[in-house]
Amino acid sequence: MVTKTFTVPDYYTDFACKRGECRHTCCCGWGVSLSMSEYFRLLGLNCSKKLRKKLDVSFYIAENPHPQRYAVFKKTGEGDCPLRQKDGLCGLHKECGEEVLPGICRYYPRAPRGGYAFECSCSGSCEKVIELLMARKDKIGLKEVTLTFDLSTVPPLISDENTREIYKKTRIDCLSIIQDRDYPLPVRIRRIGEYLKSLGGGPAPDESGRDFAKEFETAKAAFMRIEESSVSLGGYAAVVEDVFADINAYPEVKARFEALFPDWEIMLENLMVNHIFYEKFPFSDYYSNFSEAFYSLCGAYTFLRYMGMGYTYRYPSTDALADVWASALRVIEHSGFDRNIAYLFKRGGVNSFASLAALLNI
Repeated sequence: MVTKTFTVPDYYTDFACKRGECRHTCCCGWGVSLSMSEYFRLLGLNCSKKLRKKLDVSFYIAENPHPQRYAVFKKTGEGDCPLRQKDGLCGLHKECGEEVLPGICRYYPRAPRGGYAFECSCSGSCEKVIELLMARKDKIGLKEVTLTFDLSTVPPLISDENTREIYKKTRIDCLSIIQDRDYPLPVRIRRIGEYLKSLGGGPAPDESGRDFAKEFETAKAAFMRIEESSVSLGGYAAVVEDVFADINAYPEVKARFEALFPDWEIMLENLMVNHIFYEKFPFSDYYSNFSEAFYSLCGAYTFLRYMGMGYTYRYPSTDALADVWASALRVIEHSGFDRNIAYLFKRGGVNSFASLAALLNI
């Protein structure tokens, strides 16, 4: 058990799982793994014969198993967890309680972090988290709470206090910049790039002019490659690509989105603030340097806006927007999106500060 004082976004203590009321559960569509200790604990669990029968056929040993990823849940034909009941509730949780659940089921979407600082936030890939962030109008703050996790993977703080202080300052500065509502959101993201450049990172500024149509097609091509390898995006991507099949439709799609959701900029600000905190931006292990971090940040913003505009053009509702954004964040926060989007953007000619800034106008 790990009990520490964690820095969390101030919405964190308001989060509660929707349980059976979730439209798209975290159980469906993802490969859920268990550690070796969790696997053998469930094999020996004292439970009803009905649950025992299900548990005995619900897992298989992973290919190349290791102690932290030893076994994997077998999915149903619909891609769902075999232990999920018709009422949407987990049969294991319902009968035996939360304490017997694998760590990934017990704590998702919470993500405790160590290293530079003890932090914990919730992934935007969760439907309830998205709904909390979309409904919020005031700026997200940070607070400290004492949390306990039964996890051995929360690393201790690094010993260099100066490095930890640099991390904290950089993170606070980035969060302050992106919540400065005196500027449009794309400008704020560009200012984060300028800030990172001042620290010795970020793509080199230049004066090359770019054509919006070319930038849009570059982004679209990159996003289509991301979508091709993602089961999570499912039917969302097909709808979006059909809407944007003709770039001439873009002005109408954009206008309709911003009319339907007049607070879209606050919504996306909140999603990006949460994403920055969740990913430890710009210090995440996924980034090799600040330049890669900035490419990823621009990619996340443009992908969320692109998917949100395209999908709600056909399905104009707040629930639809929450669903497509949660699906997009499954890809952004739980795959190789960070490195892939940087590679795809650069291959398409987006290799400067000016061209990245142009993409932010999508």
